[in-house]
Amino acid sequence: MSMTFKKAFGLIAASAVALSMSACGGAGGDSAGGQSEDVSLSVWAPQEDQADGNSWLAKMEESFEKAHPEYKITWKNDVVSEGDAKTKVETDPAAAADVYMFANDQLGGLLDAEAIGELGENEAKQVKEQNEQSMVDSVTGTDGKIYGVPFTSNTWFMYYNSKKFSADDVKSLD
Repeated sequence: MSMTFKKAFGLIAASAVALSMSACGGAGGDSAGGQSEDVSLSVWAPQEDQADGNSWLAKMEESFEKAHPEYKITWKNDVVSEGDAKTKVETDPAAAADVYMFANDQLGGLLDAEAIGELGENEAKQVKEQNEQSMVDSVTGTDGKIYGVPFTSNTWFMYYNSKKFSADDVKSLD
């Protein structure tokens, strides 16, 4: 995975965690006074992002904790791939993770299940400023509201045997 992608994905994931934190509510702690609010957050991520204690996910959570000492966070991480998120959420939306990744073709089903919330105004503005319109569209519901933070575009590769096909043969999928 390229370093640029990891940095971008890390920032997005941290933003997603921050968004869920804003929804936690409750009596806020005062880090200046030494008090902190106890918060439990569940996170679903693919296996490769949490393979060991020094994983990408563990680093992101540690970084978030350092940036937000006003919270004493208990993390509950589970392995759920982007492709399985919708199915798992639809099974029991109330038991879904606070933060999870999902394939953008699942947005309609998550909206139908009332299992995803729209981004706040500032977060939606940031998504629009930092992404191409096609990426913004991929996380925008039919109601025009933004429901996610894109982290990668769909990329397709086709390999061919150059002994069987010429460069002209593969200029088109036709």
